[in-house]
Amino acid sequence: MTDPDERDDMSDEEFDESDIDGLDEDVDDNFDDDGLDDAYDDDCTVATCGIDGADAATPDSDSDGDADYQDTDDDGDGIDTAEEIEEEAMVGGAPDSDGIPAYRDTDSDGDGTPDVTETGDLDLDMDGIPDYLDPDSAPADTDRDGISDHVECEGDVASCRDTDGDGIPNHEDTDDDGDGLPTQTETSGDPGRD
Repeated sequence: MTDPDERDDMSDEEFDESDIDGLDEDVDDNFDDDGLDDAYDDDCTVATCGIDGADAATPDSDSDGDADYQDTDDDGDGIDTAEEIEEEAMVGGAPDSDGIPAYRDTDSDGDGTPDVTETGDLDLDMDGIPDYLDPDSAPADTDRDGISDHVECEGDVASCRDTDGDGIPNHEDTDDDGDGLPTQTETSGDPGRD
């Protein structure tokens, strides 16, 4: 492993940022692995990190009270930030070309379906691209509660459970558990909650 302080003594050809944390510089915004984005890291300099860091307020993209560098899901879409970075790199970048990386974009593929609806390792068209990064694949959400039918019915829409026993299967029920609060309000970014 290369010590970040040794970069001063290396030419760009000799320096391989992946020696530090295994990530290429084009997907890694935390050169020194301290958990803080280099742009906000005042101990980063052009020589050590390739950027002059600033002592500034850190962003909280999903306004959940956790600064992004401490949040495992920066945009609150139910998909871990690390997974979004890795999968976005796998497909060659953000498919919607809006300039917002997937880990900060609540509709990463720009198809009008929020990522939270396309979570759960969905790849309904089986093309190897996760649905939240695949603009030509949007899962059904019959009750429009932000949770895809596939997730709500645990993969089997034909035999979808009816949690509250009201005769309406979960994928058609706006209040799955019958407590008077809409499922969409209760889940608010976490499709596994209700």
